[in-house]
Amino acid sequence: MKKKLLAAVGLAMMSAPALAGPVGHVHDVLCNHQWFEDQGVWSSGFSAPITSSTSGGLTFVLNDLGGVGIGSQARAGFEAAAALWAAVLGDSITIRLDVRFATLGTGILGSTGSTTNAIGFGALKTALTGDISSATDTSAVGSLQSGPLTFVSNEPPTTGPIDSRTRFLDSNNTFDNNNIQANTAQLKALGLAPVYATNNPDGRDGSVSFSDAFQWDFDRSDGIDVGAFDFVYVAAHEIGHALGFRSGVDLADINALPGVALPGARGLNNIAWGTIHDLFRYGSFENQQRLDWSIGGTPCFSIDAGATCEGLLSTGRLNGDGRQASHWKDDSLTGAGVPLGIMDPTVGRGVTPASPITFLDLRAFDAMGYNLRAQVAAVPEPQTWAMMLVGFGLVGSAMRRRRSMIVKFA
Repeated sequence: MKKKLLAAVGLAMMSAPALAGPVGHVHDVLCNHQWFEDQGVWSSGFSAPITSSTSGGLTFVLNDLGGVGIGSQARAGFEAAAALWAAVLGDSITIRLDVRFATLGTGILGSTGSTTNAIGFGALKTALTGDISSATDTSAVGSLQSGPLTFVSNEPPTTGPIDSRTRFLDSNNTFDNNNIQANTAQLKALGLAPVYATNNPDGRDGSVSFSDAFQWDFDRSDGIDVGAFDFVYVAAHEIGHALGFRSGVDLADINALPGVALPGARGLNNIAWGTIHDLFRYGSFENQQRLDWSIGGTPCFSIDAGATCEGLLSTGRLNGDGRQASHWKDDSLTGAGVPLGIMDPTVGRGVTPASPITFLDLRAFDAMGYNLRAQVAAVPEPQTWAMMLVGFGLVGSAMRRRRSMIVKFA
């Protein structure tokens, strides 16, 4: 009964149609809407190396499912958001996203889905090793365990439900110790051809939709209107999830006591739920730094096995800090007053950071398998990177003038 409960919740997430997330994934001023579609298990036996795009960097193919037609403000906004990523990530690959701007359910601002594959940790580590192109990569890959993975979890090793109030060291060599859930976009960045389900013949890598019932500002070059949301910033944030900034801790959280009904659920041992980003999620357990896939606590993004905390992470919407774990720690909770990056879980009306994608964002995506463009990778310090953003044309109208080179519509 307990295993079936977890499986049912997981299936609801994995088989959800594009642009229709499960109950609870509602986007308000908090990013609490993120979900995934599992397409199968990646295998080198039937998956040839992926063919690169010809653009010399990321190419986005944005498939209009409604409201994002030629000449529309939503189209311009999605193009500008995709162009932000294409300007900093240098992998010569094509990312396909379904996009929509239409009336959604009551109170729903938007939703985002990621297309994923399960991949063996050994094969993933080999791919990450082969993709080393920066000092960040060298440190990140050097910090990876030899496998099978050992990590902190809220699921007891043998019996009992997932419970956010208890933590265990999971080293029982089951499926989750040997397999990782990877976004198809990440596999492409690593030179691997993803597996797509038969109901996804066009190879969708993710989906993003926004409600036209809310007030949006589509032009961030002149500031954001009072009471409006910055469309380009929010869309770029959602695309960041589709590119792989995600944590399996969110799956554990929605199945964990005390936030769910008794008797609870278990079954994480049987699935690939840790993500590539989770390979760099560290926290303290029994006075040691460990991979920390538990709910709550003070987990950090680290590329040296926890010796250095690059940035704090969110800990769970239901049983953690009230924010989905697939984000940086909310600056409103730390008191910092400045978001760690575009993957911060909150966005206010009428305001937006001048520099959406930060040095820390780039550090994370670099570690997860993406390559930074040469002019970006050459910038050594966060302060210098922030100053160079305007020079790269990453904000305002300069960015929108460049978008036609690197964004396509299906």
